[in-house]
Amino acid sequence: MSNNHKKKRHSYSLTLAIAISSLLPGCALLERDFNAWTGHSVDELVESWGAPASVERMGGDTDAYTWQEAGTSCRRSFMVLKRTVVGYTDTGCSS
Repeated sequence: MSNNHKKKRHSYSLTLAIAISSLLPGCALLERDFNAWTGHSVDELVESWGAPASVERMGGDTDAYTWQEAGTSCRRSFMVLKRTVVGYTDTGCSS
């Protein structure tokens, strides 16, 4: 294998590694953004996100406010206790 070919292969591997590693923090950042709603009122959440696709009573004073991404199976739900966001979860979402 020529030195030129080795350099190109190394450059490709390095570029691929950098590209992949740059995506991973983005996923974590996205998750933190959703969790940043914790402690906010449900009114603030709905004002920002619009009307949820559904609101489900979970028991006691806890509700799940769920938004469905159009054309996907992605559902993002915020757990709300006494009108305050206490958690976040998603299903079927790629990020």
